[in-house]
Amino acid sequence: MKNNFIESNRKAWNQANTYHQKAKGDYYKKKFKNPNFIVLDKLEKANLKKLNVKGKVVGQLCCNNGIELISIVRFGAKEGIGFDIAENPIGDAKKFAKIANVNCKFVKTNIYSIDKKYVHMFDIIYISAGSINWLPDLNNFFKVISELLKQGGKLMMYEIHPFSEILASEDDDQFDKKNPYKIVNSYFNKKAQINDSGIDYLGKKEYKSETSYWFTHKVSDIINNSIKHGIKIDEWNEYPFDVSACLEHLEDDELLPLSFLMLGTKS
Repeated sequence: MKNNFIESNRKAWNQANTYHQKAKGDYYKKKFKNPNFIVLDKLEKANLKKLNVKGKVVGQLCCNNGIELISIVRFGAKEGIGFDIAENPIGDAKKFAKIANVNCKFVKTNIYSIDKKYVHMFDIIYISAGSINWLPDLNNFFKVISELLKQGGKLMMYEIHPFSEILASEDDDQFDKKNPYKIVNSYFNKKAQINDSGIDYLGKKEYKSETSYWFTHKVSDIINNSIKHGIKIDEWNEYPFDVSACLEHLEDDELLPLSFLMLGTKS
C-alpha cells in the first residue's frame, strides 16, 4: 500500500507542477541568470555557515524544482545532487541549474530506492519544508539519509512543525475564522489524509487533482528515527513563523511553533 501512496503522490505533484509553472511563469528562469540570486532565508544561510558548507557535497531529498539546492551550491557547496519522485519538477530543476550554471544534478527516483552508488557520498543532506509529510514511512527515510551520509556527515532539516498539523489552514473546510486555533486533527493521527483538491500553494488556484496522501508525524517520530539510524541530534530549534504557506495568519501571535530546524551528525 505504501507504494500506492507514493505513486499517487507522484502523479499529484506532476499535476501540481503545471499550476506552479503557470503561477511563477519565467520568474526563476530570469532570476537565476543573476549569479547572486538565491532563495535561502537568513536562518538557512546562518545554519549552512555553521555547517561549513563551502566545498561540500550536498544532497537534497524531495528536492522539488531544485531552487534551494541550486542556491546552496551558489552559497558555496562544491556539488549538489537532488532526488525527487516527480519528473516534472525534476525537469524544471535541470533547466534552472543549467541557467544558473551551477554544479547540480537532479535524479528522478523513489526516495526509498535511491541508487546505491550514492551511498556515503554526501557531506550534508538537506531536507526542506513540506517533504516528510508526503512520506508514509520515516523509519526507512532516515535509514536512507544515514546511508547517503559520510561518517561525520551532517543533516539539516528545515520543516513544518508537527504541532501545526492539528490546525486547519484558511482554505480548509474545517477552518473557523473566529477560532483559528480550533483543533481539527489529532496529533496522534496515524491515518493518511486523503486529498483530491489542488495543491497549488503558489498561485492559490483550486482545481480537481489526482488523489494525494498527506502523513502526519510526531516530533518523537523524527527524533527517534534519527537516533535509531545513527544520527545524533546536535540542535532542535523551533520558530513561530510558517514555512508551509498555509498558516501565515498565525505568525504574529507567536503562540505555537509552526516550523523547526534540526541539525544532526552521523555518528
